[in-house]
Amino acid sequence: MTPYLGDERSINEQAGGGANVLLEGTHSALRQLLAKTKEHLPKESISHIERANFTTANTGTPYFPSPLKQTEAISALKAVEAGVASAIADLKDGSTSRTISVDLERATAFLFSTYLATVGGMDKAHPKVKTLLKGKRSITSNVFLH
Repeated sequence: MTPYLGDERSINEQAGGGANVLLEGTHSALRQLLAKTKEHLPKESISHIERANFTTANTGTPYFPSPLKQTEAISALKAVEAGVASAIADLKDGSTSRTISVDLERATAFLFSTYLATVGGMDKAHPKVKTLLKGKRSITSNVFLH
């Protein structure tokens, strides 16, 4: 498997030792994501994100054989999403110890569904699909807290 940018370990080191390469890659993706975005995330969400647990029935083979490592990346993003949701829940219910568990198979199914999604019968590669999408908006414009 191709290492992430900045990952000094060789491909052989990543695949060796009988360890689950998919889980290792996901943890590496999350570490790198946090290192690059920590100052842009709510500080209350960081502790939740860092405690995220990843599970898989996979033995280490990639779902999408690609150097882009989509399974690991989407799973790391799902951990961040859950961490931010936990921090929001803490505002409502008070700070509690929450468990975040990201199932890599389900994250991969979500990713695959986004590849298959169409808008007006057009997939994301269609040159006219952007005419059907709404303009750029802030992520928070659709968030309502009760």
